[in-house]
Amino acid sequence: MIKKIVFILFLFSLLVIVGCSNNNPANEEIIKCIGQKVTLYVSEGCTHCVKQKQILGENIKYVDLIDCSENSQACQNAGIRYVPTWIINGEKITGAQTIEVLKTLTGC
Repeated sequence: MIKKIVFILFLFSLLVIVGCSNNNPANEEIIKCIGQKVTLYVSEGCTHCVKQKQILGENIKYVDLIDCSENSQACQNAGIRYVPTWIINGEKITGAQTIEVLKTLTGC
């Protein structure tokens, strides 16, 4: 339990420290790599989902994106309770993530 809390605090710290710069041209290649290894569940009207989309910028097109407000059955089948939720290596990770965190989690 403590490990999970520490991990969540670590991810949150990275989110705050690294910020959400998506202006780096190298991000396109990184997000292409990330997109091959993840599924992202979002929902219309979710402020954290909007933040996640801003972090990814126009490169979000490389990510397998499922909108739970349009496809609730897919989200229900996947056991999605909160959005945004990333599925990375079969593990659910909730909340908006920085590109740096996603790189680490996916090995990109």
